[in-house]
Amino acid sequence: MRAQNTPRNSPEFAQSTDFPREFVKSAPGTVCLRRRRLRKLGVRVTGIRVRKLTMRLAVLACAAMLAACASPHPPAPAPQPAIAQPIIVGTPQPTFAQSGTASWYGASHNGRKTASGETFDMDAPTAAHRSLRFNTIARVTNLTNGRTTWVRINDRGPYAGDRVIDLSARAAGDLDMQRAGLASVRIECFDSDQPFGISER
Repeated sequence: MRAQNTPRNSPEFAQSTDFPREFVKSAPGTVCLRRRRLRKLGVRVTGIRVRKLTMRLAVLACAAMLAACASPHPPAPAPQPAIAQPIIVGTPQPTFAQSGTASWYGASHNGRKTASGETFDMDAPTAAHRSLRFNTIARVTNLTNGRTTWVRINDRGPYAGDRVIDLSARAAGDLDMQRAGLASVRIECFDSDQPFGISER
């Protein structure tokens, strides 16, 4: 046991059995770690105060814990939705196509029976064709002005010259060819235009 009146700053106090040998007096009133212990810790310093070193280590440990709590791992990004590829639809192809001269007939035939048995109506969008089945819907385009109309085949003809279709007065007006009487046209038939119940004649 050390003497009760041994000064704390004296070498005898540092060498007493009650005082840990890890500490030595480096300056009056200051207790520091022994250099040998600091070297084992990888710290090359001299005269660092124990309390300041302990406080700095505690502050660094708290800061690391706070940073770990305050910086959670960011959530994984949501998968991007797949982009649907556009479906390319080709231009529909006609099942029948023909080009030639078109004529029209009106008042002189209005009210007469057609080859299909119907009564001819000059104000209805109908036409006469040599081979297309009755009730077929045909697109007729005036190649001079680009106008197009839809007609239903309900008669046979024409039989004059190189004419390929004979239009009603209504259809001729839609193509703006009544005054000229004749026009160069293109006839096309598409499956999407056809109604049910097309006659086989």
